[in-house]
Amino acid sequence: MDELRITGIQARGFHGLFDFERRDGQIFLVDLLLQLDLSKPGKTDSIEDTVD
Repeated sequence: MDELRITGIQARGFHGLFDFERRDGQIFLVDLLLQLDLSKPGKTDSIEDTVD
């Protein structure tokens, strides 16, 4: 298995249960780890075989 890791994505969202959450927004942080087989795109070097 190969790993694709993306860390520290930040976005401000304006939704929530309370009025102040929708008014002021809040920061959402995302860390992502994908474990997948990249052997085919590694061999073909074709964009159609990559993760989308």
